[in-house]
Amino acid sequence: MILFRQFIVRALRRDARRSVVTVAGLTLGVAVVIAIRLANTGSVRGFETGLEVVAGKTSLEIVGAGVGVPEAQLSDLGWLAGYGRVSPVIARTATVRVPGGGEYTMQVLGVDVLRDQPFREYQLVRFIRRGRDPRPQELLTLLLDTESVVLTERFASRHGIELDASVELVVGDRVHDVVVRGLLLDEGPARVVEGQLVLLDIAVAQLLFDRIGWLDRVEIQLFEPEAIDAVEAAIAARLPEGLRIQRPAERGRQVEKMLAAFHFNLTALSYIALVVGLFLVYNTVAVSVISRRSEIGTLRALGATRRVVLGLFLGEAAALAAVGVVLGLPAGWFLAEAAVRLTTTTVNALYITSAATVPALSAVDIGLACAVAIPLALAAAAIPAMEGARM
Repeated sequence: MILFRQFIVRALRRDARRSVVTVAGLTLGVAVVIAIRLANTGSVRGFETGLEVVAGKTSLEIVGAGVGVPEAQLSDLGWLAGYGRVSPVIARTATVRVPGGGEYTMQVLGVDVLRDQPFREYQLVRFIRRGRDPRPQELLTLLLDTESVVLTERFASRHGIELDASVELVVGDRVHDVVVRGLLLDEGPARVVEGQLVLLDIAVAQLLFDRIGWLDRVEIQLFEPEAIDAVEAAIAARLPEGLRIQRPAERGRQVEKMLAAFHFNLTALSYIALVVGLFLVYNTVAVSVISRRSEIGTLRALGATRRVVLGLFLGEAAALAAVGVVLGLPAGWFLAEAAVRLTTTTVNALYITSAATVPALSAVDIGLACAVAIPLALAAAAIPAMEGARM
């Protein structure tokens, strides 16, 4: 250890600039590898949670190619009632501006209240306090006019929003003043993304989102869920051209494909960063060997074996890699935060509001970082280290 400190550490300090550049390259490589792992875990987990909550008891859903399902075709799909309950849905995202000035991305759900209650639980605070659930007609009454919305109690209490308070709903470049007519308990779809849900009547949602005459999907709750495979095939065979049937989980697979493409680019970046870092390790050790020929000769004259000299230079590479791991782990977590924000923005815009969060660093992450950085750094340093040992 004394020999390592005198022979290696002192030289690294003397050539601090090269040492810092080498450590920076290794740090970047480790950080991107860890960021990919954490971002992938956080993004997929957050989306799947949001999807499960909003889907409720939906078994299958009919979607259209491109812009959605034409509302005029809904009457032609009356035969679906033979397989289960049917509910048309508008599912979008918008921004709510609260009285304090904050802006929050919200999952907006436009439903036909009379049809939708078997699919999702809507527990309004005012009715639960009376010891009962709201009847569909009572919920419909709250959402009759174009300025009425229902928020969640969790979101409202967090931002000081009372019943009959006004908030701004921002859809694209249009701002709509709406009134909070009801608050949902933290059950069913109200559990999505920290309660960031806006419930509307489907006709109001079509108006606000310029979707008159269109539906985002038609949901089906089967009478016989155990026969879902056969029913799915039967419905698919009868659907008109331009419509297709899928399970709610299919949206999850679509998001996973999108995330996989994004994370593939990050993976390529991580490989490039690692290659650069390994080249820097090779260069640092090679320069170290060349600049210390006389010192190596002195060590050999004093009785140091080739194995000792080899160990010193490999120890230099391992030390640089260890510092890269120590710095790369927290850097990777912060990179994952940025990656999750980017992917969440896209997921929110195209699919569903999701509460993706980056998980904490685990022993597996630390092991992965060590397994990536240290062996590769030793491999990169092997050739110049062996040259130094042969002197």
